[in-house]
Amino acid sequence: MLLQLKIRDFAIIDEVDLELGPGFTVVTGETGAGKSILVDALILALGGRASGDVVRNGCEAAEVEALFDISSHPVVQARLEQRELVGDDPSTLLVRRVIGAKGRAKVIINGRLSTLATLAEIVRGLVDISGQHEQQSLLFVENHLAILDDFGQLTEKREAYREQYEAWRAAAAELHGLQSRSDRDLQRADFVKFQLDEIERLAPRLGEDEELEVEHRKLGAAQKLKSGAMLAEALLYGEDGSAFDKLGKAAAELESLARIDDELTPVREALAGAQRDLQDAARTLQRYLDRVSDDPERLAQVEDRLNELRRLARKHGGALADVLTRRADLERELLSLDHSDARVADLTALAAEKLAAAERLAAELSIARHKAAKRFDQRVCAEIAEMDLAGAVLATQVTGRALAGGEGLTATGADDVELAWGPNRGEPLRPLAKIASGGELSRLMLGVKTVLASRDLVSLYVFDEVDTGLGGRAADAIGKKIQAVARGHQAITITHLAPIAARADVHICVRKESQGDRTVATLEKLKGAARAAEIARMIDGSPDSKATRAAAKEMLARAVV
Repeated sequence: MLLQLKIRDFAIIDEVDLELGPGFTVVTGETGAGKSILVDALILALGGRASGDVVRNGCEAAEVEALFDISSHPVVQARLEQRELVGDDPSTLLVRRVIGAKGRAKVIINGRLSTLATLAEIVRGLVDISGQHEQQSLLFVENHLAILDDFGQLTEKREAYREQYEAWRAAAAELHGLQSRSDRDLQRADFVKFQLDEIERLAPRLGEDEELEVEHRKLGAAQKLKSGAMLAEALLYGEDGSAFDKLGKAAAELESLARIDDELTPVREALAGAQRDLQDAARTLQRYLDRVSDDPERLAQVEDRLNELRRLARKHGGALADVLTRRADLERELLSLDHSDARVADLTALAAEKLAAAERLAAELSIARHKAAKRFDQRVCAEIAEMDLAGAVLATQVTGRALAGGEGLTATGADDVELAWGPNRGEPLRPLAKIASGGELSRLMLGVKTVLASRDLVSLYVFDEVDTGLGGRAADAIGKKIQAVARGHQAITITHLAPIAARADVHICVRKESQGDRTVATLEKLKGAARAAEIARMIDGSPDSKATRAAAKEMLARAVV
């Protein structure tokens, strides 16, 4: 929804700050007053191209600023997030366009400089403007299928089909990849197998190199360890005059002395404890000597193993942990290079299964689209008949594509959908974009939006030229339809017909005035008597006539829903 539109130095507008709300807003004014300037400014805010010609004479630049409520447009919010253009309030979008008199332009989205292409992509689907071919969604054939599916409530069917379609595409792509691998891929598989076999032959364990280094150090110093341990054991306990013997003699001497002076008892007990500790240490050394291995053959084995592990580590990153990581990577790569007949057979069966399911669902979807197209055409034609297009025909053409081996399938099914238009009964139908006039397009879009109103995600409709060449009953019917569409959306309509203007929730009048040697367009929101006067002027150009004023008041009263 458009919340605010600011315009400065644009065409004949000095400055306008227009606040808008939900519902039906109408813009009226004398011919040439500048009513369509509002639409031109909005198109600019939606990514339309402009030149320095739009800049008011004597000014350096024109500016248009539009503030949108996008709380009900998660797709637009996602586009902003992807491009890191989310503003302070993620539920709003602020667009500012600056067009210099010399042609230089700026695009500012939520306070950040951007590009015209980015802006056009972000706001796509946010606003639908009729009467301007470059903004008219009905003119883009790629939109027609989505329009039909929305009307027929076929989204779930289409998503069920898409799931099988994507699964078929994935299986077929992998199968094609397997079948068309080059000799280089095969050579790569051989090389990967060679590296993997080399690692698996050694079968290294995490931390094994550290364990072997400890063992290698011990084996290399086995003689030194043995002789040193034997000497220590002898000095402590094994030989005559060992530390144990000397402690025993000292302890015996202190034992006789402690009987005389018990102050020496703690010293005697400490020596006895030291004796026990020495004895335990000697036993530990004896057990250690039994374990010390002086095995040259084992030392050679450890050295060989360490050398192989170190070589492998240098080859794959420098550490044994890198080797183990590389093994996992090689296993995954080898799996991806697998050319086994079994894998090809599995993928062939899977692709055939998914293709059959996709073709079945595409056929069901096509049948549903043909049925929905008939209902859609009937509904829209009934709507536009009330808008002075009783002889016109809209035909939604659903053309199925051949399903030879899945060639006719796309992400949306096996159908091409295009809206065809015949402005006069009996004439051949032709593509809508080639023959519909601006007024016909506006009325057709109104008819389509009336039919789709409950399901259309577009929150703002702008109707320009919708009343071209109309009057009387047709104008009143158009007013009612816009009024109905605006109940769940926001609609802005530019009109010169009183029956349409009378049904609006908000009435904006554009006037062209002379200020000195300049012409300026001004905007005013009309209420009460001022609005009745404008409706009277639109009825017959005479707002001062009592009869016309009475007719205007009656029209306004009748328009209240």
